[in-house]
Amino acid sequence: MKPWVPCTWRPRAQLRERLAVIAKLGKKLSDNPREWLRAGVFGGMDGMSSTAGLIAGMDVGGATPSTVLFTAVAAGVAGAGSMGGGEYVSVKTDNERLVQQVQEAEKLEKRFKSNPGKVIAETARLLIEKNSLTEEAAQAQAEALWKNPKFAAGSHVAWEHGEFAGNPVKPLNAAGSSFVAFGTGSLLPVLPYIAATNGVLPAAAALPLALAAGGAGLLGAGAFASLFSDRQWWKHGRRQLAVGGTSAGLSSAAMGLTTISGTTLADVAPAAAIASGIGAAVIAGYRRLKHRRQPSSRSSSGPGTNRDTGAPPR
Repeated sequence: MKPWVPCTWRPRAQLRERLAVIAKLGKKLSDNPREWLRAGVFGGMDGMSSTAGLIAGMDVGGATPSTVLFTAVAAGVAGAGSMGGGEYVSVKTDNERLVQQVQEAEKLEKRFKSNPGKVIAETARLLIEKNSLTEEAAQAQAEALWKNPKFAAGSHVAWEHGEFAGNPVKPLNAAGSSFVAFGTGSLLPVLPYIAATNGVLPAAAALPLALAAGGAGLLGAGAFASLFSDRQWWKHGRRQLAVGGTSAGLSSAAMGLTTISGTTLADVAPAAAIASGIGAAVIAGYRRLKHRRQPSSRSSSGPGTNRDTGAPPR
């Protein structure tokens, strides 16, 4: 008889394996599938958060389910367009900057072949400026670094720019992923209002169900985002739920003030839809900037280099 062996269930590891399979399939669409997966995850989060806040504010302001539904759909379309367009421009700009860094690294490598002493001295001065090394230590480190010219050229350019060069991403893939995810995420809190407008649900039940659906979606999306980091899933979900709840609270307060001042919902609805789209684009830009500034495992091979080959990314 075989000895009893305890069964170990590793949901996080299994999800990571499935994500790796998705990433392999995604290579047919993009050189860096992790990026468009990230764009999709955060696009869905922003769609649920902004739409849930808009719905809560309009419902508290006394809007009918049909008015809430119309405004939420308009805000979802506007937000999806803003997210997709912003993601496209952001990725396109990143790729242009990446090409510029690669070109500068190639020029520096050619200069090294013609005048190695001058280039090594420039790298040593850069090391003194960035790392506060002594002249002797900086010179020794620069000489050791330039034993691998491609690695040294990429590192030198990355230090000059103050950031690590990433891998190119296809802008249309990232924009499409963000657009579809935002639209899908914004649809989740709207579903109860579709049912209420068609008489399937009472109007009073639409808001609680919409907030519950949006909260569950935010929690799930935050948990899924934890697969991109080592942070625990419930911390990611809790943070995203808190952001969405804050957005809903602020929107409700704003709508309450407009009701007290006598402003009609017909006046507020278009502005609310536009503000929702702009807010989603601002949040997406902030997240992308924060993601870009986070240190990654590429730093172990030197900034601005490919960690597999030690050469500047192409």
